[in-house]
Amino acid sequence: HEFNKERSDRALILCLRHLIAQFLRQHARDPVVTGSGHESGNVLTYESWAIAISGAKNIDDYCEQYVYVMNKDAADHVQHVCPRVLRTVVRICMV
Repeated sequence: HEFNKERSDRALILCLRHLIAQFLRQHARDPVVTGSGHESGNVLTYESWAIAISGAKNIDDYCEQYVYVMNKDAADHVQHVCPRVLRTVVRICMV
């Protein structure tokens, strides 16, 4: 009963944002694995992805501007990284 409150929801989201930022920083130069493979020499890293979609200077700047900030959309990385952080399938349902 206590967990089903807005305050608890915000706390969970904030924790996830911090875990996602930690993952992005640790894997900034790793290739983004999409399941479709990648061309040799044309590798998209987490940092290059963040810079391309946001105009951030680097992965730290991206995390400061988009991931840590509540009510800021970081959907591109969140949807890809969250399942890796939680080590489970994450389904997003719009209601």
